[in-house]
Amino acid sequence: MKKYTVCICDDEQPIRDKLKKYITVFLRM
Repeated sequence: MKKYTVCICDDEQPIRDKLKKYITVFLRM
């Protein structure tokens, strides 16, 4: 769990980009 949190903190931008992509795909459906 700690590792996961650190990863999120370290790659905040990439994760946000991924979320954006997921949201876009979801909206397209």
